[in-house]
Amino acid sequence: MKRLVVYANPTYDVIGGSIRVGGPAYYAVMGARVYGYEVAVYGAVGRDGHRAIVEYRRVGVRFEKLVFNVDEATTRFRIEYEGDRRTLFVEEPGPVLAHVEERRPRIVSPVLGELPRSTLQRLVGGAYLDVQGLVRRRARGVVEYVEGACLWLLEADNKPRAIHGDTGEIRACFAGRVGEAVRRLSREGVELIITMGYRGLLIANGDEVYRVGAWGPKSPDPTGMGDVFLAAYAAGREEGLEPLDAARRAAIACGLRAAGLTPKDEEIEKHEREVRVERVSWDTVGELLG
Repeated sequence: MKRLVVYANPTYDVIGGSIRVGGPAYYAVMGARVYGYEVAVYGAVGRDGHRAIVEYRRVGVRFEKLVFNVDEATTRFRIEYEGDRRTLFVEEPGPVLAHVEERRPRIVSPVLGELPRSTLQRLVGGAYLDVQGLVRRRARGVVEYVEGACLWLLEADNKPRAIHGDTGEIRACFAGRVGEAVRRLSREGVELIITMGYRGLLIANGDEVYRVGAWGPKSPDPTGMGDVFLAAYAAGREEGLEPLDAARRAAIACGLRAAGLTPKDEEIEKHEREVRVERVSWDTVGELLG
């Protein structure tokens, strides 16, 4: 079976008093299956990781390599909502994953700095990179961003195939040089996907930038939605879809999940023409990212 390998730690997410299993590989299953891909995880859990392992197996995640670190607790976040405002707290940073082997195709999606810079530099080449865990400061408490955390990507010899992040994450990634960085990477062949929640997303590829509208209902809890999107996008690209088509279909996959449905190829195909797509200028990107 076709396989996407996700480099990321499994997590526990505390939401509304309940503890849920999460992490990029866990949510990626839903997006990858649209194209018949299975998901394998390359990550680490702590001494309390048994529940995460059981749940990962239940949803069909394979274990490419899972390190069991009895000296630490599994990565744990707490998520609080106040109206539409979402605040993320770190309760346990979790184990570090330093020794990894390269697998393709791969999604590199650390949740909280569990992949050291030297490891990232080996893995990012040709990967689908989610920057969420690159910009989050590895410390307990309210999640803070490390400004300029991704500037090293500009000089990397091997560039990612795609970079995914929301507006806040991309701003933090390339702080002070965000407009230059996005345009430069795009012209060097990197596909830049900047998500804006229910306002849709921007995708830059080469000299072109498009805005892809959101589709479906607004999710009351967007946890994992970016992971569903990136897995569907990556699988679509691996199947030969153009970046814009892969992004459009991934947006529908997220909309189906928000509606409580399982994204399936035939369902996505029915709604493709309903997704609004428009070409925008680089000035629009600059205005959005400040």
